[in-house]
Amino acid sequence: MLKARISILGLFTFLLLACQPTQATVSPGPTVTLTPASTKTTMVLIPSGTFQMGGNVDVAVEMCQKLRSGTSCQRKYFADDEPAHIVMLDDYYIDQYEVTNAQYAECVEAHICHLPNSKYYKDSSYRNHPIVNVTWYEATKYCKWRGGRLPTEAEWEKAARGGLKDAIYPWRGDLSNDQANLCDVNCTGGLLKDTEIDDGYATTAPVGSYAPNGYGLYDMAGNVAEWVADHYTSDYYANSPMENPINQDLSDDRGIRGGSWLDDRISLMVTRRGQMLRNMAGSGIGFRCARSP
Repeated sequence: MLKARISILGLFTFLLLACQPTQATVSPGPTVTLTPASTKTTMVLIPSGTFQMGGNVDVAVEMCQKLRSGTSCQRKYFADDEPAHIVMLDDYYIDQYEVTNAQYAECVEAHICHLPNSKYYKDSSYRNHPIVNVTWYEATKYCKWRGGRLPTEAEWEKAARGGLKDAIYPWRGDLSNDQANLCDVNCTGGLLKDTEIDDGYATTAPVGSYAPNGYGLYDMAGNVAEWVADHYTSDYYANSPMENPINQDLSDDRGIRGGSWLDDRISLMVTRRGQMLRNMAGSGIGFRCARSP
């Protein structure tokens, strides 16, 4: 299993997804509410129930070979997506949008969060873009300040699927220009440029620039990859509990999900897992918060 650290300039590009054909079914619609925090951030209630988490390496390799060349399509790079397994989750709330620079600034001004080392944070034209260059610790601190927490990896994947079954992305079908922000023809920093796509942005996009998924959540694929609460180990799916799983095995790595503006479309698939050291940050990593009812 691949254990190399994710480069700060290429967060998800060494990883791929395993998934199944896009025969989709929609679960009941979400309920929108507001957090009790000062930021007045809109959250969505994800209903309790089961879903299938994880994917299939054979499908992942086949998709990779159609889109990539070289050695990046070896089976070992996708093994942590397996096995697909049924997970049961309680109700939970999750942010409708990724946390923005403006929202994070409130935490900095409250002397809770540290000032991030990000040129985007300091640029007023990026106030509604997702915060980047924050560590797992800082993301955790922000969510706690807001009265919440980071979502677990299982919560994140269920939310990303948007009620769809066997979907590759948070929507039905393949990826087109107007669905997500990835390393497209305009991209300046990614390792695997997807020249068939023009999403309109060279770096991050304002949150909510593309259509939401079935739960009403925005940017669950692309824009920035997102920290999750779980520690990362490559074999966790083989031993994880069915109900409300969260990986707390000893590891300095933490999970990141969703792919970013630095990645090609493969890394944006809903089952694709990534990891990064908990005390590192990157220009393609942000987060959103969750909380229990």
